[in-house]
Amino acid sequence: MKELQKLIKKETRLRKQLNEVNTRIKMIKMWKGLIVTRWVDNLINKISKYFNLEKDYLVSNARNKELMIPKRLIYYILRNKYNLPLANIWWIFRLNHASIIYWLRQFEKQKENNKYINDLIKVFYE
Repeated sequence: MKELQKLIKKETRLRKQLNEVNTRIKMIKMWKGLIVTRWVDNLINKISKYFNLEKDYLVSNARNKELMIPKRLIYYILRNKYNLPLANIWWIFRLNHASIIYWLRQFEKQKENNKYINDLIKVFYE
């Protein structure tokens, strides 16, 4: 009987420790999410001001020509400067991950031959 009581106490203590660890993990994920959200929000604000576009318009699913470079620039910087996984980028912008990959590849191609795009990257990569 004493052994059973010891086991129950040990299990209770282990469960408590596990709950504390889980709480810490949740807090770390929450803080990481807030930091990423801040990065994304700051980047979108800077780019929307630079291109004189509404922030909501920039993150919408609109596919106007005037939005292509700013949107691709956002994806490129989030992926390359902040090392944000593709899954996070497509979740933030509600796009298919294949679309993000496509836009990133297109931007890389444009970057090779376009001084304007290279200058934009330098401006926002700081």
